[in-house]
Amino acid sequence: MQSHHLTTLYSVIRCRHCLRKPSLLKIPIYEPKGERPKVSELYDNSKTLELIKEIEETKLPAELKQFLKLAAERHTKFHFRNIAEFYAHTDDEVKELFEQSALVIIDWDKAIENGFIKMTDRLGQIADEEGFNEV
Repeated sequence: MQSHHLTTLYSVIRCRHCLRKPSLLKIPIYEPKGERPKVSELYDNSKTLELIKEIEETKLPAELKQFLKLAAERHTKFHFRNIAEFYAHTDDEVKELFEQSALVIIDWDKAIENGFIKMTDRLGQIADEEGFNEV
């Protein structure tokens, strides 16, 4: 099994000054550690499901319900260690989809092409404004 260079949103935000100079960003090398996790171990959507249930029980217009359900998806927690392990054990089609969704970053240029770096640059600005990047 091969190693993969993976990074997370947090490490990109913490190294915001590296965004224009990717050679400065130390992308960790991920070594597969075990068996492929189950898909259900990649995320926790219990809060999301609670919110969706509450939304469904309302008498709100369908369009507003749809919007609120989309917003509820933000409460899904992703387990990135398990995602990285799953990625290491999957086929190329799934790997490509993981990369397009920025679940993993393997190729810096592809991350820029998919718009992820632009997004993290803005998140880095917000983190600076809120004081999260202070060392």
